[in-house]
Amino acid sequence: MKLSISEKLGYASGDFASNLFWQTFMFFFLIFYTDVFGLPMGIASSLYGLSRILDGITDPLLIGSFICVILILFYVLDDKLVKKIREDLAISLLKIRNFRIY
Repeated sequence: MKLSISEKLGYASGDFASNLFWQTFMFFFLIFYTDVFGLPMGIASSLYGLSRILDGITDPLLIGSFICVILILFYVLDDKLVKKIREDLAISLLKIRNFRIY
């Protein structure tokens, strides 16, 4: 499915608004750590860098394991009414997992 330019701009504007909101707090906490706590700028910025690295490692692992548990639960269930739903959801979750792990 190909997105139009207006759809791309809509998603981009929402992402920009979210990032603008969270970066405001990031800048505030950096000033708070250095001025109120008295941490040196190098240590405060290292905390930010370390948290980004750990977040980049743990996010794909946690999402992947969560999706595997859901897939196992859906394939263990043996109800004929939900068979089509299980297949569609399993395919959707696999697509999300492949998209999420970069």
